[in-house]
Amino acid sequence: MTAYAGFLLGAFALGSVAGGLWFGRQPWLRPPQQRYLLAAEALGTAAGAAAAGAASVWLGTWAPFAIASVVLAVPAAAALLWQRATVQAPKPNTG
Repeated sequence: MTAYAGFLLGAFALGSVAGGLWFGRQPWLRPPQQRYLLAAEALGTAAGAAAAGAASVWLGTWAPFAIASVVLAVPAAAALLWQRATVQAPKPNTG
């Protein structure tokens, strides 16, 4: 089984390089500040959901996960809606 470990790591590295090259050539439609805030919101929501999931496994009940999901989803949705309302949509390039 360990004979395939190098091949698997190489495949992961190749996929990472291909994804980085593809993602790096995409034009950005939002300024860096908005991209950072969106990434920070997503990371905070994911970390909170993971912590709530761990707490629900430790306690043996699903209640902490359900409560944390609502508590984390409402501010995230509000931030995304506020951001969508305040950001002007990019105009299509017709030239």
